[in-house]
Amino acid sequence: MDETAPASSTKEGANVAAMVRGRGMAALGIALLTLVLLQGIVLVSYLAGLALMLPSWASSVAILVGCRDIPSARPRSACLGHLVCGAVGVAALWLAGPFAQPWAMGLAAPAVAVAVPLMWAMRCYHPPAAANAAIPLFTAATMPVYAMAVVLGAVLLFAAASVLDRLDLSKDQPSDSRRSAARR
Repeated sequence: MDETAPASSTKEGANVAAMVRGRGMAALGIALLTLVLLQGIVLVSYLAGLALMLPSWASSVAILVGCRDIPSARPRSACLGHLVCGAVGVAALWLAGPFAQPWAMGLAAPAVAVAVPLMWAMRCYHPPAAANAAIPLFTAATMPVYAMAVVLGAVLLFAAASVLDRLDLSKDQPSDSRRSAARR
């Protein structure tokens, strides 16, 4: 370092280093939290035999952990979004009938097209949940197994989002005032 550098630049350098260390620790915390949440969801997915549920739930966990400021990260949005879209998926599977494969895949896009505005109208918009409207049309799971997996996943996501709200991991972020206004 240049000996002629003003003391203020040295102080700024120390502040930047502390900020980088703090962000690194926060990133490590986010990684560990994501790992713990997803391990629970992987277990549920494995027990239900529905590996196709993982992308939807993994995306939800990413939003819950990393995007706390957006309305889609609210516990209500995560839980109800998955339940609404799962119900639409079960209804689409029911409409497809007992001989669902292979033509039932043609119902996937219409099912999602019904689920998305339903989430919006019910004020529980959670984009990863939209996949739940299409997933049952691509699996061999029975309606009860799929419905139970959706309910279990929604409950886990609600619990995780509620805990994250209580911890308020974003309190040191500059957008905290926007977050608290959005939660009202």
